[in-house]
Amino acid sequence: MIKKFNIATEDIALLREDLKYWRSLAITDQSVPPMTIDIYLDTSKLSTNQTLSAVDDNLRWGCVDVLRVNRILIETWVLTLK
Repeated sequence: MIKKFNIATEDIALLREDLKYWRSLAITDQSVPPMTIDIYLDTSKLSTNQTLSAVDDNLRWGCVDVLRVNRILIETWVLTLK
């Protein structure tokens, strides 16, 4: 398991393959397009008797219908090199 950007992941080989494109451009003089990273919460393995509650910064909360939603977008990062 590795930790970068405060994210723990076990898909090291998959990430290395996905990053090859940006790494190859970074070592050349070519312009590097922005990289978009979407962080999802995977709810596909929750059973029907489990409840997922979400609370925002204003302490508002609600339940997520896990039968209709199998992933929730938590945040999006756009990384650019200058």
